[in-house]
Parts: sequence; C-alpha cells; structure tokens
Amino acid sequence: MKKNLLFIVCFLAAIGINYTTTFAQITLPYQQKFNLQNFPPFWTQTSTISPRWSISQTSNAGGTPNEMMASGTAGIGVSRLIVGPINTAGLTSLNLQFQNKYFYGAQGGYSIWVQSSLDGATWTNEGFALNENSYNCANIINMKINNNVGATTYIAWSIIGDHSNFESWFIDDIIIGGNTQNDAGINSLDILSPRDACSSLFPPKVTVINNSSIIQSFPVQLTISDGYISTKMVSDLNPGSLYRVTFDLWNLIPGVYTVTACTQLPGDQNVLNDCKEKQVIILNGIPRFQQSVDILDNWNIVSIPGLIPIDQHVNTWWTGRDQQASVYKFDGNYQAVTFLEPGIAYWVKHLGNRTYNTGDEWPAEGLVPVPHLPFLANGGWNLIGGFERSFPADRIFTFPPDLLSSPIYKFSGGYHATDTLTPGTGYWVKTTSAGQIYIDSSCVLNPPLDKNKVNERNEFINKNWGRIILSDAAGQNYTLFASNNQVDAVRYELPPPPPPGVFDIRYSSGKIAEDLSSSQSIEINGVVYPVKIKVENMHVKISDIFNSEIDRELKPGEELRIHNNQINKLIVQSSSFNVPVAYSLDQNYPNPFNPATKISWQAPVDGHQTLIVFDVLGNEVAVLVDEFRPAGRYEATFEAGNLASGIYLYKLQAGDFIQTNKMILMK
Repeated sequence: MKKNLLFIVCFLAAIGINYTTTFAQITLPYQQKFNLQNFPPFWTQTSTISPRWSISQTSNAGGTPNEMMASGTAGIGVSRLIVGPINTAGLTSLNLQFQNKYFYGAQGGYSIWVQSSLDGATWTNEGFALNENSYNCANIINMKINNNVGATTYIAWSIIGDHSNFESWFIDDIIIGGNTQNDAGINSLDILSPRDACSSLFPPKVTVINNSSIIQSFPVQLTISDGYISTKMVSDLNPGSLYRVTFDLWNLIPGVYTVTACTQLPGDQNVLNDCKEKQVIILNGIPRFQQSVDILDNWNIVSIPGLIPIDQHVNTWWTGRDQQASVYKFDGNYQAVTFLEPGIAYWVKHLGNRTYNTGDEWPAEGLVPVPHLPFLANGGWNLIGGFERSFPADRIFTFPPDLLSSPIYKFSGGYHATDTLTPGTGYWVKTTSAGQIYIDSSCVLNPPLDKNKVNERNEFINKNWGRIILSDAAGQNYTLFASNNQVDAVRYELPPPPPPGVFDIRYSSGKIAEDLSSSQSIEINGVVYPVKIKVENMHVKISDIFNSEIDRELKPGEELRIHNNQINKLIVQSSSFNVPVAYSLDQNYPNPFNPATKISWQAPVDGHQTLIVFDVLGNEVAVLVDEFRPAGRYEATFEAGNLASGIYLYKLQAGDFIQTNKMILMK
C-alpha cells in the first residue's frame, strides 16, 4: 500500500500536478473550556523535568468547574502548556483572554510567562508575567500577542526555573481572537462587591473591554433568570480600555438565579467573549458565597470571612475546636470570647486537621458576605482577618496613611511574614498609632504587586546573617537570625507571644533577629523535648541561663540537644560569622533560565574580583563584577532579556583562582 501511495505521488509530480499536505489548525475566534478528562485537540504540554499540567476538577481560576492546573515538583527546567497551531495568516496580533489564578511560591528561582512561537519550538515572552514571590487574585487576563503572528502561531503558559519553589497555577476559559475593527467583550461579572456597599444589598457590576482597533460605543445588557432586564450604554471607550458598569438592584426574593451580562456591539467580529454568566443564591434578600477553609491541629489564628445566618457563636463556626480551651481575641491583652465578628481574628485551639466547607460544616446555601469596611486599629499590634477571597498583603493600607510598621504575620508553627491574606485565617499587623486599616479589594483591575514592595520583602532577612534553628520532638521548628550589626527594633519585632502552651521561639527582646556582638537570650515556650539546636553561617557560644548543663560553642552545621524540660531560656553570643575557607563558583540558579539568573561565589581572602559572561565564541557579553572586594559570599544577577537562546559561559577570577561555568538561556 505504501509503495502504491509513493507511486501515485511521484506520478502526479512527474506530470506537473502540484499537491499539498494540509495540517489541522485552529481557526479564529476560538474558545476552550476544559470540561473533559483528557486534553482537548490542539493542546499539548512539554517539560524538561516531568509533565506538570493536568485537568483539575476545580474552579480556582473562577471559570468552569474543570480547569488546567500546574503544580510544583523537584527539579529545574521549563514546563509549557501549549495551544496551536493557530491559523493567523493575514494577522499582525492576537487578542487573548483567560481566567487566571496563581498561588505564589517560595523565594527564588522561577518565573511564569505567557509566550508565543511560530513553530512551537522557539519561544518569545509576551506582556504577561508573574514573577517569583508574586500573587494575583482570581481574575480575567486580557492581553495582546504581538510576536510570532505569521502564518501560524503557538501560545504557551510557561513555568521556567526551579519547580520546587513553585506552588500552583490555574487557567480556564481561553478565548483567542484576531485583531479586528469590531470586538467588544465582557471582562468580568461581579455579583459580590461588598466593599462598595453601604448595606447588605449588592448591585451587579460588569467590566467590559474594547478589543477593537477603534473607539467604540455600545450597549451592555444584564439579564436575570427571574425576568429582570437592564441595559446601560458605554460611550467612547478607547481601544484596549476597560470600563466598569454598575447596574441597579433587582427584586431580591429568595431563590437561585442565573445572571448574564452581554455586550451588544453591532457587527462584533468575536462573539465568543460577548457574554458571561454567574449563578447566585439569594436568601433573605442577600446573596451567598461558597467557602472552604483549612484548620490545622492545635492552635490557629482564624477569622470569619462572612456570616452564618444562624449565629456567629464559636461552636457554630468551628465545631471541631477543643471545648476545654478558650477562644481569644487581642485588645492590648488576650480576652476570652464566645461570639465572633468579621474583620477580627482569634486564637482557636483545634482537635486535629480539618477542612471546613459550605455544604458540610457550614450551610450548603453559602455564607453571607459582609461589607469590606475598615478595621479600627489601636496603636501597636492588632489581630485582623480577611474576607471572602484572598488578597495580596500589599493591598493593606491605613488611614491616616503609612501607619503600618511591621510585616504582616501569620501563625503556622511559629510566626512567619506573609504575602497573602486568605479567607478564614487571621494575621498580626502593627501600627504606629490608632487609625483605620483597610484592604483594597480592587485587585481585579490592578497589577498583582508593587515591585518595590516585593523587593523590600525579599530583603527582610539578609542572606549573610547567621541562623539559629530550633526544632522539637513534635516536628515543630523555627529559625532566629543573627547579625553583628544593629538590628532595627521595630522592623524585626515579632507579634505578642501566643496564649500559654503554644509553640513560640523568640529573642527576649521580642525580635526574630538580633545583634549577637553582645550576649542575647532566647526564650523557648510550648515545645516538646528534646529540643535540637543547629547554627548556620556563624560560630555561636550557647549556654543555659544558669550555665549549669549547656556551655558550648557551635560551629556552622553543628547541633546540640536539650533534654531537660526545665531549660526554657538560652544565652547566645557570636563575634565571628562564618568566613569562607576556599574559593568556589556555584552553578547559576535557575538553569536553564529566562530572562534572568543568579550567580553565587565565595572568596576566602580580600582581593580584586571579576565576573564576566561570554558567548560560546568567546565574545564578552556582560561584566557583572570588576572591583576590589573583601572576603565573603556574593551573588550577582545576569539579565539576558536582549540575548538569543543558547549556551553562555561565566568566568570568575579572584587572585590566582579562575573558574568558568556553563549556563543555558532558554526562551
């Protein structure tokens, strides 16, 4: 059969008849919802470590019940979810819309991008990126694909770098359209907007986008399944612009409603993005929302993201709590309570791990949303809670402005600074004086994070500081930091100690970091003995407060154990932080990388240091360091946004030490 087919092809060519092979392509406009168990046609994934993308029966991104999910794993590489080929003949750009939710991960080593390609092999970063330590609300992304729009185009959602530091990414409801003269669509339909409400009634809000190449005016219609119809006009909306339309309240009688919003642009050339709909449950004249909250065994700081119609008793909310332990709020000191209020956070002791859900522990019809009103703050530490969805911590503001004087702390086996406020969790916030604290809940229309604030948080702890790591027999652990320079008393102050018996490690000054050029004491509470102590990046002299059982100097990496449960206070001091004993040049991180990577090295003596990047032909690409430096550990960032994919070399020269390593730029 194959020989016969080959003969026919040769015969046709011989007599001058041309033949072509046509490959299947996506035609525009195109929409994809992930409602099947397998990848739909035209969707694939690639990964240099292991497949990362799968179809999840969730709706974290805010779209249909099934969505695409990527999760972290050990390894450094590139993972892409790819759609294509898309028939883009005659086009110069594409309009891309998708539902999106991204959970930030640990510091360092990865980034995520939307990328484009002509062939599915060589990739270009587009205008949407969420870098390490960032966060964004579940929202709808509208963007232009401006590169690689030729005969065919591929689009990828890409994770680049250290996947062990990456947490999860969800996308859904993809709509792709060509650049057209007429295209207006719905960006978002918001039924629950409590921060803008002065009562328990919530007007529907519709955000529209003009994807056209010209200024457009068009009507927007809101339809509700009980027969309510309302139309509002959008006038003179510029290309690429968003505009929010607020509709009037409808007759809120109990029931389950489908709310639909549609743009009505005459001659619209992409009808796939014209309408969006949501279901809303109305009981007693107000909407409800669904919620799920994870509670851990033992002590938690919790808050209530809305209201339960019955009452707000602690046993109504947290049925699995320890009935023998009180529930505490904080108002200058701990006070026992039995009823809970939105916006305030509480200490609750729980029996075992448990996930609380509407439909299980809470009413199936949902929780009642509350207005996002400001919290009244005392000068000093305050315990606050969030609302019905997660918010970035940099959305917290004060009135008067700039009252915040600390990171935002959560409790999870000790106090930790956090980037995100999640529903049902409580947080410590410190203010310099009395005022108001409020959450800016408009992150749907704003960039995810202020880059300067991200950098400020990343620099909260100096990577060259010493570390004292304490862990107990129950697996609880905490890290204190040490410097030989003065430590800001306000910035590194920890929140008030937890209730008695709760795991807590801190310097007696109340800080997480201290200057150890003079002796300091460490207080240990709520631990299960024996307690293990380990130090990193320094030598430290450590003794118990009575200098009776413990009197020892620990070197970097060394450990000691405390078995005596009467020892709950230690004295520590260090005048010598760990100085490198040999030259070394580390492998860049991440590798492969795009568009930036970090290079670390160390030198045991003072001297002139140079760090230079070359291409494979030996051409100098960048000089990262060329100066005299004292002995120590260092790190430099290499930005390669303007360079082509390929192999590059970086060379360190310090004194007689010379070493060259290889790295890979992969776009």
